[in-house]
Amino acid sequence: MKIADISQLKIGASLPSPKGVALALLEACRREDVTIHEITKLIQTDPALSGRLIQRANAANQGTRAISSVSEAISRVGLTAVKQLALGFSLIDQYRGGPCKGFNYQEFWSHSLLMAIAMHELGKMNQVSAPDELFACGLMTRIGCLALATIYPDRYTELIGKQAPNTPLSELEQQYLQTDHNELTEQLC
Repeated sequence: MKIADISQLKIGASLPSPKGVALALLEACRREDVTIHEITKLIQTDPALSGRLIQRANAANQGTRAISSVSEAISRVGLTAVKQLALGFSLIDQYRGGPCKGFNYQEFWSHSLLMAIAMHELGKMNQVSAPDELFACGLMTRIGCLALATIYPDRYTELIGKQAPNTPLSELEQQYLQTDHNELTEQLC
C-alpha cells in the first residue's frame, strides 16, 4: 500500500486548520492596510488569546513596567509574532483530541509550535531564509504523523502501542503502513 499519489488519501479536509479568531486574524494580516487597532479588536474577542499574548509580551519584557493591554502587547511582540502565536494556540486549543486514541494530540501541537518558534528565531539569527517561511516549516515538520493518525486511527494506535524506546517511529510505520510520516510530510508540503 505504498503511497504513490497524495491525492489518493483524500485527507485535505480531514487535517485540522485554524478557526474563529485565529482564522480571522490570519485573513486580516494578509491585507496590507490592516491596522494595529483592527488586530487588537480581533484578539480582544478571545480572552484566552489576549491573556497569552500579554503573558508572552511580559516574558519578553526587559525590566520595564508590566504590559497590561492587548495593543501594547502587540506593539511589543510585533504583528508577525502575534499571528504565529494565534495560529499555534488556536491549533493547540481546538484540537486536543482526535480519532486516533493512541496519538497524543496535545504533545503533537505543542511540539509543532515549539519547532515553529525555534525555526523562526534561528531564521532571524542566521538569515538563511525568511523567518516566517521557517516558522511554517517548523509547524509542518511532523504533519505526516498527524495525517497518518487521521487516516488510519486504529492501525496507528496499534502501531504506537508497539513502539519500543529504541525503535524509530518511521520503522514501525513502514512495517504497518508501507509508508512513514517523513514520506507523507514531504508529499504534503
